[in-house]
Amino acid sequence: MRIKILQWNIWGQEKVENILKVVKKINPDILCFQELMIGSEYNDKRDVAKIISDETNFEYNFAIAHEDDDGRVLGNGFFQNIK
Repeated sequence: MRIKILQWNIWGQEKVENILKVVKKINPDILCFQELMIGSEYNDKRDVAKIISDETNFEYNFAIAHEDDDGRVLGNGFFQNIK
């Protein structure tokens, strides 16, 4: 059995649309993202981890690493393909 893993440090600044393009092109079984954001201006203050899950049908866990006073949340996400 072969498992394809995509690991990517987003740095909190990558557009979710670009992330989804790469994920769909590579078609991994597992995704590991560092520095995903919730509430960032880069993604119109949306929940990037939730969007990735919704668009890929991957189950995910998100762990908060940092919250700032402006309501932005930075964290790490682990996603598994449930196909």
